[in-house]
Amino acid sequence: MDNTNMTNDADKHQFHSKVIWAALTYAISVCFMGVTHSAASDSNYSYKINNNSDVVNAAAIWAQEGAPWPRWGAHNEANKFEVDHSFWTRFMDSFGERRGDDTIVDYFYVVNRGIGDLSYYIYALEQVPVSTLRKDEQLAYWLDLHNAYAIEITAYSLTSIVENADTTRLLVLGQAWRDKSLKVEGQNLSLVDIERRIIMRQWNDPRVIYGLYLPAFGAPQLPYHPFTGDNVWMMLNKRARKFVNSNRAMEFHGDKIDVSALYFWDKKLIKNNEAVLNHLRQFARPSLKLKLADIHTIRATYLNWRLESYNSDYDRNQDLQGGP
Repeated sequence: MDNTNMTNDADKHQFHSKVIWAALTYAISVCFMGVTHSAASDSNYSYKINNNSDVVNAAAIWAQEGAPWPRWGAHNEANKFEVDHSFWTRFMDSFGERRGDDTIVDYFYVVNRGIGDLSYYIYALEQVPVSTLRKDEQLAYWLDLHNAYAIEITAYSLTSIVENADTTRLLVLGQAWRDKSLKVEGQNLSLVDIERRIIMRQWNDPRVIYGLYLPAFGAPQLPYHPFTGDNVWMMLNKRARKFVNSNRAMEFHGDKIDVSALYFWDKKLIKNNEAVLNHLRQFARPSLKLKLADIHTIRATYLNWRLESYNSDYDRNQDLQGGP
């Protein structure tokens, strides 16, 4: 991996100025545009979580969250504005290893060389008046903002956590994911707010799970390409198929299966075990779908919380030694 900065100072200043100015200019222009409001469904579902202590802890915490936030139901389908996410792929090229349509990030490289650029990107996204966008553009916006901030939080946390099974469990289920450190349209937001109170409430569709990044080995990997209003559902469908057909989604044990705890992340998305099985069959390849046809019992849930990080050729000590 090239250990030079992702952009030189001139390019970086030009990029920051362009993105932030575009966001601010757009914010002013849309003040005169109309928006429509939609009410999110909040019907109550029930389901049973089985076994596995860290999954039970996750379920217990997640069950307390996810109250609707109607304020984020505003949208404008007539607005054709597209948020510029071109920074995302450049960042992935510089600080990660591409694996097809996914990327694994080198977190130590990010925290030493990439935090500044990432923070500017997050700041630029915070300036976008998201309530004026069309719905698909909004979904892409929230997914990209969530994922960028999840990378930043994880990178900063590496100074106080170790790379073991508890790394991301403590991070995702702890305070870091719940600190309201983002600010969009004057509202303070946390990652949990974006996940549970905005995305999962405004788009009550299980496919959104595959777009939300958690830095755990058992979760969907980071997308190499950013989500956009034009590609968001195509990407979510593709990511759903990839995840369902991997051992991250399920493991067979005779006539029963263990499934990822992510399918119980939000009880309003997938209401019970049968709904989980139907969802898996929907995205399974023919051979897997055939196996699932005879499965009617979910034995347990699991999630590999180990931090998924790529070790590049970046020397973690070179900055301390004044290296390039």
